[in-house]
Amino acid sequence: MRIVITAATTGEWMPAFLSVNTLYTSESLRCKVTFHQSGVGMLASAVALTRLVMEERPDLVIQAGIAGTFDTRMALGKVVVINEESLGDTGVQEDGKWKDIFDLKLEKSSYPPFDKRKLPNEWLNRYNLLQLPAVPSVTVNEITTDQNRIEQLVKKYAPVIESMEGAALHYIRAISNYIGERDKTQWKIKEAIENLNETLLNISFSPCPNDTFIFDALVNHKIDTEGFEFEVVLEDVQTLNNWAKEGRLDLSKISYGVLPLVSAQYVVLNSGGALGKGVGPLLIALPAKNGSSLTANETVAIPGENTTAHMLFSLAFPKVVNKSFKIFNEIEDAVLNSTTDAGVIIHENRFTYQQRGLIKLMDLGEYWEQRLQVPIPLGGIIAKHSLPVEITRQVDKLIRKSVEYSYQYHHTELSLYVKQHAQEMSEDVMRQHIDLYVNNYSIDLGEAGQKAVIKLLEVYQQLHPGTPVAKEGIFIS
Repeated sequence: MRIVITAATTGEWMPAFLSVNTLYTSESLRCKVTFHQSGVGMLASAVALTRLVMEERPDLVIQAGIAGTFDTRMALGKVVVINEESLGDTGVQEDGKWKDIFDLKLEKSSYPPFDKRKLPNEWLNRYNLLQLPAVPSVTVNEITTDQNRIEQLVKKYAPVIESMEGAALHYIRAISNYIGERDKTQWKIKEAIENLNETLLNISFSPCPNDTFIFDALVNHKIDTEGFEFEVVLEDVQTLNNWAKEGRLDLSKISYGVLPLVSAQYVVLNSGGALGKGVGPLLIALPAKNGSSLTANETVAIPGENTTAHMLFSLAFPKVVNKSFKIFNEIEDAVLNSTTDAGVIIHENRFTYQQRGLIKLMDLGEYWEQRLQVPIPLGGIIAKHSLPVEITRQVDKLIRKSVEYSYQYHHTELSLYVKQHAQEMSEDVMRQHIDLYVNNYSIDLGEAGQKAVIKLLEVYQQLHPGTPVAKEGIFIS
């Protein structure tokens, strides 16, 4: 997913820019984040953002910055999101009254993009994942200091904050000052920028619907968590695999493809995983390859090195060694752009690749099932051996309760938590995703599930004969 954070000046997003470039690499990001300066004022912002959207085609643009507030009860430094925007100085002062373009009949009050004279934030419910306070704003080209003008704006638009760039997109602002006479000794610019950038760094994007479905009740306290509080980290599976190899997290989702490399540090839980039949990765290509197989010198895009998808592909095509490891949602584009000859897709791409003109060369999951006669172990939940066994068992039971709760209360009507995190995915695709990857193995791995995981470890040993693989003490007892 391509995300752009834009602000009038670079200083407003610079701390986030420095942190993103320090903490993340292109291999660890499921979302490519870039930063953009729009310039000050509506005209500069409109021109810059139009050019940005047309040339770069981002999936999400977040407008960010600092702003003044009309509400003196609001704490300086507070971060808010804009729910609707008014145009505050496009019009005329006439007979001591302010008349805007709607009063002058130059624009219809509810003609798109306006709704009852306002520009609504249509992305608010989908992207306000941190539940920031949502407030109305007014955009002006001249910073308001005159008391009479302040009263005019407040009476006509009832805004909470004032800005100069408009809220054409998802718009986050940190409060730096109270609107009125410009006494900068009373402003809190440093605190506002710090809080704004902390907020930008804590927004999470696009976890898989099966995972949010499984953990919804647990992380949102819809069930009794028995005194446990969980710090949730949302990342793509290859990043979680890498972190598991480093032993970063106490509990983590992983791809079973990395289990042989982390079993010395972690134990597999019974609940929360993804196994099954008919759920495996697909090998896809452009229609020109229809009916043909891969040759040894062709290049294939793989969703991460230590993933089950990579293991299944290697089992089916041991002679193909030209592999390009990518984030899962970059695979289709790599094939469409002929960057690679084929690609292995997982997650929601299983349901959308045909819409983009791609074809299936092989169902790698079907190949696994026919050859080995066991379900496909895709992803599981692991806990550190260093955790007390009683705690690990208790968490395992809580995850099971969380899955059962979601089945009981959210299987027919998906929860807001699942919908918010799925972003641009349609609800039909979310439901397909959950129905495919959440099943009885997600509630309890059981003997059949454990047998499948052991079989995967054996396959890994065959593909990597020089690597010792433990098969004892793999599962929580």
